[in-house]
Amino acid sequence: STRKESSAASDVYKRQAMVIAAQAWNEVFADPELGIALRRIVHTDQSLHFERPLREGDEVWATARIERVRQRGEIDMISLAVTLEVDGETVAVATSGLMHTREEAAA
Repeated sequence: STRKESSAASDVYKRQAMVIAAQAWNEVFADPELGIALRRIVHTDQSLHFERPLREGDEVWATARIERVRQRGEIDMISLAVTLEVDGETVAVATSGLMHTREEAAA
């Protein structure tokens, strides 16, 4: 029973971290200067690495960054990372891989 409760708690903080990371990714998608359109994206992979679990009462700050862009024909392969911090300490890093078709290729 304790193991199941521990596993359930672990799932909760993982889901919370992914929700926060997704909100940061949405800020990247909403930036008109980047020209990334959600309708032209295929999500290729995702990972989440924790330094420690999120805790009740944590004030979490998320910083999204584009780590790498590789162009393959009309496709951009984009690596994104979101760092989650509490009190200036990194508590988790969520990464995501995307394939993005450029606007001119989608037309």
